[in-house]
Amino acid sequence: MFSDVVSIPIALRRTVTGLDPSVGASGTFVIIHGIGFVPSDEVSFAATGSGFTVTAPTIFLDSNNLGTYVPVAVNDGKLSAFPSGPASLILNGVAVQPFYITDLPANPTAPGTILRSLSSALAKDFAADTGTITLAINALKRATADANAQMYLQALSDLLPAYADFLETDMPDVLEQQDSGNVSCMSECF
Repeated sequence: MFSDVVSIPIALRRTVTGLDPSVGASGTFVIIHGIGFVPSDEVSFAATGSGFTVTAPTIFLDSNNLGTYVPVAVNDGKLSAFPSGPASLILNGVAVQPFYITDLPANPTAPGTILRSLSSALAKDFAADTGTITLAINALKRATADANAQMYLQALSDLLPAYADFLETDMPDVLEQQDSGNVSCMSECF
């Protein structure tokens, strides 16, 4: 009889059986249920009828589940929420399930408020810790005889006042100059 065993790899056909949820705004976490998923699978979303497609992060959970987030979009060079309306979830280039993208919920905080508060807190914390940072840089300088390291540490030390000044005076101005849509989108991330 035959004594050799031959293994023949069988590729499982990926099948999507459902999405949980099947409706959501940019940033919504979606679990894709199905069969035969592998770590190299790629997910994207396509807005129906517009030709607008965005690749989404794909998280391999196991061979029966993938995770992804409804992506944000870049329209005319500006970051924004993915267009609301009917869309398709695409797996490895093939549309597999319908998905309805909703508008982001209205943010009760005025655009920029969170970023301005964050930059103010960062400036205050940095100013309060500048002495500690200087002590740490000086300790590192004493611990090394390497001329390149000494030069780097001195340059870092010299930059501290300029960085503190930027955080305190220039950063709020930079935030004020941003497009309100960009500021809103950045605020959503925080």
